[in-house]
Amino acid sequence: MRYEEAIGARVGAAREAAGITQGELGKRVAEWLGGEWSRQAVWAAERGKRSFTAVELVTLARVLNVAPDWLMTPPLEVTEVEMPSGVVVPRAELTEATLPASDLGQILHDREETLAGLLQKLTGAMNDVADLASRDAEVREHIQKGGE
Repeated sequence: MRYEEAIGARVGAAREAAGITQGELGKRVAEWLGGEWSRQAVWAAERGKRSFTAVELVTLARVLNVAPDWLMTPPLEVTEVEMPSGVVVPRAELTEATLPASDLGQILHDREETLAGLLQKLTGAMNDVADLASRDAEVREHIQKGGE
């Protein structure tokens, strides 16, 4: 996933959690940015179709009532991020760069890493359940055919 897409996903998630439309978000950024974003501009931002300036990130964080570092930290399901240069950075390394450099930052980093690990385990368990359900269906079909 490109870094712009990761940030855009966070913007979209925060907007939806705040219960505002793309059009409303576009209007709310005007106070700090000096002009509204169209609904299409918000759509493009949420899909990572544009880069973000520092002032845009701070404005979006303020309007969406989240911390700027939260916007810059990829969602848990993202394990690595592609930077504009093409360099691929592990999520853990990017998280270290975006979270505050303090005890709180370390706590948040550890929490993020724990949640990412739990998400991977949960995904694996869900795949195992799907495999078992598939095997169960095959056995039932075999039994219905008379055990041939």
